[in-house]
Amino acid sequence: MFKIKRLNFWQKVAVCGAIIGTITVGSYGYYLLFLTSPIHIVAFDNQQHTKQIVDIFNADRYWLTANPEQSIEYMLKYRASDESLASVGRMNIRVLEDHGKVVGFTTYYMDKPDVGRVLFLAIDKNFRGKRYGEKLLRYAIEDLIRLGATKKIWLATRVENYPAQALYKRVGFVESGKEHGFLFFDYVLS
Repeated sequence: MFKIKRLNFWQKVAVCGAIIGTITVGSYGYYLLFLTSPIHIVAFDNQQHTKQIVDIFNADRYWLTANPEQSIEYMLKYRASDESLASVGRMNIRVLEDHGKVVGFTTYYMDKPDVGRVLFLAIDKNFRGKRYGEKLLRYAIEDLIRLGATKKIWLATRVENYPAQALYKRVGFVESGKEHGFLFFDYVLS
């Protein structure tokens, strides 16, 4: 059987201090771990993000575009979905950062007054498998709806890009067509 020793005044103060300290440190740890997430989606900054996005794009160029000559630099600089003057300034670019490091990006725009389009969604190969693509895609969907998409949001991927197709289906996109080696997916809103 255990004997409980009576504590003198200073021992009681020390025990109370230890309990309060543990609670304080534990609460602060919880705050740091769960409430100040190191993962952020931020607006594209040309000076800060261009090189990293270009590197990610070029590493996956085959999967991202049918046009091998497509200039991601132009698209980023002018926020344009293509090199026509009509598209300049229309594209939204968001960057996902983890502890300040660019791990992926998405670009999207309003294709028609009630239809949104996700043009690019790419995650650095070193950061895949953490659902960062899903986080970016859900962000793009929410923002396109905020921008006025009421009918649908669409995107395309290569027929053999099974990981991307699984992501799109998991988020709620449905296959809507196939052409020239690409599958089209719609996220129906109305």
